[in-house]
Amino acid sequence: MKPWMYLTNVFLRVCKYSYKIAYTISTYHDAQLEANQLDPFFGPLYHVYHPLHLALTNAYSEWQSQSNQRTGSTLTMVQMLALLSPVKSNYWMRKVLDIFEKDSPEFKALFPSLMKPFYGGTTESRIAAVKTLAESMKNITELAETYIDVKNFYIDLVKARSIQLGNKGATSEKSIALENIIRTAMVEMYANLGALMIHFKEDPMEAALFFDLATIRSREQLIFRRTIQGGKEKNVLNHTFASGDTINVINDGNVDLLFYLAPYKKCPKDGLLKVIVIKNTSKIINMSELDLDNPFLNIANISTEEGHCIVELM
Repeated sequence: MKPWMYLTNVFLRVCKYSYKIAYTISTYHDAQLEANQLDPFFGPLYHVYHPLHLALTNAYSEWQSQSNQRTGSTLTMVQMLALLSPVKSNYWMRKVLDIFEKDSPEFKALFPSLMKPFYGGTTESRIAAVKTLAESMKNITELAETYIDVKNFYIDLVKARSIQLGNKGATSEKSIALENIIRTAMVEMYANLGALMIHFKEDPMEAALFFDLATIRSREQLIFRRTIQGGKEKNVLNHTFASGDTINVINDGNVDLLFYLAPYKKCPKDGLLKVIVIKNTSKIINMSELDLDNPFLNIANISTEEGHCIVELM
């Protein structure tokens, strides 16, 4: 049986995928209660709700701050990988070619797949490729200076990746804390709705003044649901993202999905920065991890099964 709409907490529903909406509607509700707190009816409602709103505001601020730190560390990682290929890797290859011929065993031992390991693959595989090159060079006297450069760059990559992953974990902890506080506040707001409906039972529309109906009713504009066939690529939305922007992705399907920013709708994923969202998980993606110059947010399903996701602008 479908739940009766009046027994469904609309506030929990609209902010299920959006911290920003929760903060926005809470700020509005708290302000309206505060403006009427001297009234004997509204005063108790305000004094119960206001501490919850303050807790939500503090948690939201902490989460945003941590997200900004994560964005900064991610941008550093992206910049270092961009430096790796083509600048650093090409420089190292030229140094080796100054000593060994391209078809020599020595050269092939150092660059068996040429530039491929530095240009493609996961972040971890690219870092590992630098480590492997350093290990292969360390006993070659003629490449001593180049070896030091490769080794130092590897150390910097590991440090940047460690900071990035640490910030990701901290952001997740802040998210959990914020979600718990949002739930408590939205449950109390729903209770206030009930109290206001009783208070204004002769004219229920008076209760509407205490809730941000514009934001509550426009929530769907921030949420995009997409089904994607196996082996296909699909556009989610067209939007100009800036450094620091984030999206919340809920992969509620049974296959992993790749997200990337492309120059046009049907653009393939090859050669573009991508973020994977594992099946049956959610992930907040900092858009700085992708190609910010491109306006089309696309998804790719590299499996043979159908996938599905929910994407929310934050």
